[in-house]
Amino acid sequence: MNTPKWTSHDTRWVLSLFGTAIGAGVLLLPISAGLGGLIPLLVILVLAFPMTYLAHRNLCRFVLSSSNPKDDITFVAESYFGKGGGFLITLLYFFAILPILLVYSANLTTTLLEFLINQFNFNADLTHAARWWVSFLIVGVLVLISILGENVVTKAMSFLVFPFIIFLFIFSLLLIPQWNSSLFTNVDFSVISTSNFWVTLWLV
Repeated sequence: MNTPKWTSHDTRWVLSLFGTAIGAGVLLLPISAGLGGLIPLLVILVLAFPMTYLAHRNLCRFVLSSSNPKDDITFVAESYFGKGGGFLITLLYFFAILPILLVYSANLTTTLLEFLINQFNFNADLTHAARWWVSFLIVGVLVLISILGENVVTKAMSFLVFPFIIFLFIFSLLLIPQWNSSLFTNVDFSVISTSNFWVTLWLV
């Protein structure tokens, strides 16, 4: 069996997925996560790989198991579980994705507005008053890009990844003087029995 050759299309997908993963962490990881100490972060570090890798791999294998490459999750679910089961899986998938889209839309709007106010000195009252229009514009642009097809989406995302990585690297270097090493030297395993540990774990 011949191994498929690696192409630029594969590279774009890798960069796109990397960008979404890092972007989600930067945008949605609560600042209060660090206040819970090192232990919750280490637990998440151990759980993150199997939770994300195995779930995404199995979902990809499930969708790609169809004989028709163009079938989506709805058609594949129907072929395995019938119309009723397919509808139920599609409905569950919809409700799993919807909260993510809502959270992303709200956070992108807030981030853009705060950026305009703090960096470009936009009037705060007028900017927040236009929140609905800004949100509509952001979502509209994202939907427009997605309508243009897979190639445009992956090219746009892979193009944004490089400056994003460079920015994170430079920003990380600038924050080195602010590091607090006591987080690593004062590790207390007794926090596992406290409610703060489980709250932090849930938030992350």
